[in-house]
Amino acid sequence: MRFRMLGTGHGECKIKRAVLKDFRRHGGVLVDNKILIDAPCDIFEVADDLGFSDMFDGVSDVIISHSHPSHFSADTVVKLGARKKIRVYATGKVLDLIPDTESIEKIKLSTSQPIEIDGYTLYSMTANHATDIKGEMCLNFVLSRDKAVLYAVDGGGLSFSAWKTMSSLKIDAAIVDCALEVGAYSAASVYHNNLAAAVAMRDTMVSAKIAEPNVKFILTHIPSSRKRQIHDELSGAARGYGMSVAYDGYFFSV
Repeated sequence: MRFRMLGTGHGECKIKRAVLKDFRRHGGVLVDNKILIDAPCDIFEVADDLGFSDMFDGVSDVIISHSHPSHFSADTVVKLGARKKIRVYATGKVLDLIPDTESIEKIKLSTSQPIEIDGYTLYSMTANHATDIKGEMCLNFVLSRDKAVLYAVDGGGLSFSAWKTMSSLKIDAAIVDCALEVGAYSAASVYHNNLAAAVAMRDTMVSAKIAEPNVKFILTHIPSSRKRQIHDELSGAARGYGMSVAYDGYFFSV
């Protein structure tokens, strides 16, 4: 499985030079050039910045974690559907935000059972996160084919139901948010992780034998709402724990 990280920032980016790794747009991960996880407005700009204007031509399936603008734009989904027919997987609250068109098939996700997507298995799990939409459930995911990859981008620690789902799986890689500053974890900030919280998550996965000690652990959703640069600082700290810090265009495979 091949993963292209698109926007990797959290907050409005104040670093204006696109050549810097601290220049971060909003989220999205492209899997094997055909599955897109999260679809904010910035993904087409990321594709242009990387020189791949045709990056999304092969996308047939779009998975949405929740409705926050850094993860979802109805206009982006409609634009993707204008290129070819697509299937969109999300909770009912998110699907209601997408206009009905013949080119977009809406599929409601459930945390009670996995769903098959063109040879992949998608496990949806409740995330410790919230939006302003009453009753919306935010989601984390495990996407599995020959390997299994955790996508937990937004949410502090993983929910009990997420741990229960993963207990029967072997996680080969994890994409996890690190939206807070480097420093000690605070229980007051339960909707996001910092490095300490991400390390605790990784260590728990290893101790529970959900993952091997050398599991690929990719940090994303990096603070970008301040003018100072953080990538080198965070990368140096994360490297000591065997983790990598993504940047816009970052690529990895499992």
